Amino acid sequence: MSSQKKIAIVYDWIDSWGGVERILLAFHEMFPDADFFTSYIDYDKAGWAKNFKIKTSFIQNLPDFIKKNRKLSFPLYPYAFESFNFNEYGVVISVTSSFAKAVITKPDTLHICYLLTPTRYLWLYPKQYLTGWQRLLGKP
Repeated sequence: MSSQKKIAIVYDWIDSWGGVERILLAFHEMFPDADFFTSYIDYDKAGWAKNFKIKTSFIQNLPDFIKKNRKLSFPLYPYAFESFNFNEYGVVISVTSSFAKAVITKPDTLHICYLLTPTRYLWLYPKQYLTGWQRLLGKP
């Protein structure tokens, strides 16, 4: 049995190319055997990740108009990341500015959160993200 710990890298969603995607590529270079977990991937826009071992959540199977409109899919993301099973991993690295930090690990698993920025849209624009759902669910 190898003394090497199995590594998981978690990111919110893979659907573009930008700064954080460069960070994910760097992690892939450092840990080429790591498994990547994400809520969903848009394979047409993420050719750069074609060599990654990617596991997606149930959000991957939703219609595009829901998964790509984060205002509609907003309440699903915590459940998506909580649904992943990291029992076989010794190290989980969540790279996030949003929901990927909601992963649940065993107490003896090292969870490192590479926090890109606080979830600004929740505290800068709460009415845009919360009002619609409050109407659907009723105000507390």
